[in-house]
Amino acid sequence: MNYWTNQMTSQPTSRSTKQSATWPTKSSATRSAKQRITFLLALLPAALVASLVMFSAKSSEAQSRVPFVRECQGRDPGTWMWGEGSDGCDAHRFGNVSRIKFVYQDFVFDRNQAKNDDHRKEYVTNMNALLRDLATQYIKSRRSDVQDDEVDAFVNAIHAVAHQETYWSHYRRATQGGLKLATGDRNISHGIMQINQRYHASRETDRSFDLVGNASFGIEHYYSEWESARGARCIQRVKNQKRSQTLENIARAAYSSYNGGPGAICRWANPRHKWAKNDKNYFQKLKGRDWSAWVNDPQQKLAMDLNCVRSGDEFCAVAKERRGEFLTHRALVFDDGANCVTTDGQTLYCAKDHRVFTCLAGLSSEVAKNDPIRIKDTDTDVLRLPRKFYDNRLDLCQAAFPTLAVPGDMVTTKVALAIKNEIGGKTVGFTKKGQSFQVLDLEFEEDAERTRYYRVRLSPKVEGWISAGTEATHERLTQVTKLNFAAPSSGVTAWLPVKGRSIEIAKVDGTRLLSSPENAGAGPRTGVKAELPVGSKAVVEDVLVTGAANEIWLKVRTGLGSDSDDNVGFVYAGRTYPSSTVDEWVKVK
Repeated sequence: MNYWTNQMTSQPTSRSTKQSATWPTKSSATRSAKQRITFLLALLPAALVASLVMFSAKSSEAQSRVPFVRECQGRDPGTWMWGEGSDGCDAHRFGNVSRIKFVYQDFVFDRNQAKNDDHRKEYVTNMNALLRDLATQYIKSRRSDVQDDEVDAFVNAIHAVAHQETYWSHYRRATQGGLKLATGDRNISHGIMQINQRYHASRETDRSFDLVGNASFGIEHYYSEWESARGARCIQRVKNQKRSQTLENIARAAYSSYNGGPGAICRWANPRHKWAKNDKNYFQKLKGRDWSAWVNDPQQKLAMDLNCVRSGDEFCAVAKERRGEFLTHRALVFDDGANCVTTDGQTLYCAKDHRVFTCLAGLSSEVAKNDPIRIKDTDTDVLRLPRKFYDNRLDLCQAAFPTLAVPGDMVTTKVALAIKNEIGGKTVGFTKKGQSFQVLDLEFEEDAERTRYYRVRLSPKVEGWISAGTEATHERLTQVTKLNFAAPSSGVTAWLPVKGRSIEIAKVDGTRLLSSPENAGAGPRTGVKAELPVGSKAVVEDVLVTGAANEIWLKVRTGLGSDSDDNVGFVYAGRTYPSSTVDEWVKVK
């Protein structure tokens, strides 16, 4: 079944601060409170999540949500030219390359155009505007009374630091076409101003992958050294010096400390220091301003909303002409409770219940690979898009994952499997190899692996979830028999009604035989064909399952031996989620 219109397709030595020393959080569809919170966190903007997650910093190494990636895969050797200094490693191992593609597309140096001066100048011009605005905004935010000449000196100093550390390099496209991240110091320092991942992690989260996050951290750290340098003895002892010279010396002292640690703040004034070469190289860059020869327009406006980028609201940071493309194959979370996805940026396919949306999103393997986006009231272009809603969860699940078992099917375990009271919870029993069960419900994790789980009943008192592997591994763990509520194999207990067998009304106050299925609890019902008191018997002709809670409706024949249509209708038989109520409504014979 096609649910969507378009189916989801010898170099400078620089040690920075290290010498002295950035929708999807993996979330599953379990219903425990802890796991529901985990999923909700995954949908929040990255900046908000960061503020909710606590990190502890040990003296030897800070703890980070992003593991330190020490191995450089797909190494792309640097040339120490603008945009391609230091080695490059496969960017996808450090962060989401979608962010590079849609937010930072103007800040990627393409090595296939390395001989094209116009391309390099465009790259340097864009990076100049970014560093200029980041540095200007930061120093003004810290000192509202800062004078213009100091702002200019600080911006120039930041440009020189980025030159010294990485030749203004962060993201680049290798000649083979892959996206790379500039790395150094055994692959744990990245791009622009070369901040060690440990320092990123010690703050709140590792933002060394993110261009603005990386540069902002470097600027913040350099500014703290700038302020310390203003009172350093090697600055204060120079008398009757012009202000411009003082600002220049502050820049040099700040770099010495940035590169060598707080104790090195006057290292620049000692030409015999073992790291004097670093200070000399920095001073040459500070004075020479070699980048200026590659900047087309020093006053070029930055084509990026920095507030959007910093806030974690990626959508508003994307250029308007690319937002439709950015939205495709990505979970979109709306304030009205809808979860949607689009394949073309024009139509939204939505579900109000997350269990339904999980299967809807599963129609595209790309959705699980992309971070979800929360759509705000201000995102009017998205809010105006037409929506098509779905609630047929099991149909969607089977369309998205044809090998999946759904309620009413049978699953046979090929190995002994633990039965958990909830997904990831306490073990309440074990299956045996070769044991078969009628499936009561299903879930699967919302990551790229899509681990599937089946709810089964081991005995009248033992019920829970078994892990049935991923799309790639499930055949080693279970065998699925598609029954569509036909009777399971001999010896397998049918806890849910099956076709051709009889049921008995268990509801104490009885139930009604209806001419068509309705939503349970929908109020006064029309089309009542008969009142069925407790103990009434009927034969099941068909089983229908609707909605996210697996609402079960039975097409039954009540007048045994009678062919009259008056005896044929629908009765409600309970649900299987979040727990089964079938036994309250009918007894399965």
